[in-house]
Amino acid sequence: MSTTNARPIVELNGVTKSYPIGKEGHVQVLVGIDLALRAGEFMALMGPSGSGKSTLMNIIGCLDRHDKGRYILDGDNVGELDDDGLSSLRGTKIGFVFQFFNLIPQLDVRENVELPLFYQGVSRSERRQRAEHALERVGLAHRVGHRPNQISGGEMQRVAIARSLITDPILLIGDEPTGNLDSKTGKAILELFHQLHAQGVSLLLVTHDRGVGEQAERVLHMRDGALVDDKTVSQIAVTP
Repeated sequence: MSTTNARPIVELNGVTKSYPIGKEGHVQVLVGIDLALRAGEFMALMGPSGSGKSTLMNIIGCLDRHDKGRYILDGDNVGELDDDGLSSLRGTKIGFVFQFFNLIPQLDVRENVELPLFYQGVSRSERRQRAEHALERVGLAHRVGHRPNQISGGEMQRVAIARSLITDPILLIGDEPTGNLDSKTGKAILELFHQLHAQGVSLLLVTHDRGVGEQAERVLHMRDGALVDDKTVSQIAVTP
């Protein structure tokens, strides 16, 4: 899918982030990040532990705030929002898929998928309809009444993906989405991401696994809080 002329949905300019250490010290985690992600793009963010990729993911996902620079998400200046505004933006614009699924064991599959809409005050009938549609998209329409302990790890991750899609976010972020799965199941989840991308879903996978990262059409590498490499699949293919 070509995204050359697509609108940017994520724009970071000179973004920095540091955390305090002790009474007066601090550690610089992000250093002058410039990044644009366009609608319909499939991007992977890679780097070793401590490179800053998780912090960058948290800022893009509106889970944390940057210190300096500018972050525009779908036209909204994230730095100008209060906590309520940030929470609202995160809940409507971003979908998250985590390594450990984060499903509620007391709820069945459909109820887990419905949760984001429940917190938004959406009616029960609409929640049910949209949850069943999201489950159809990930191939789990036949599991709506099962509890998490009655389905496999791969199916639990599909439930988590359906939950992330139910608000129709502009960006789906996967944080090591195959890290808790065996290789065969992980491959099936990556195939699902490709299917969603073909449907127009914008994707950002954060991973240390090179095999997972190279599934994306664009791969970014971080080191010491900076973006040090940004290549498309075609550029990677010709790199010696």
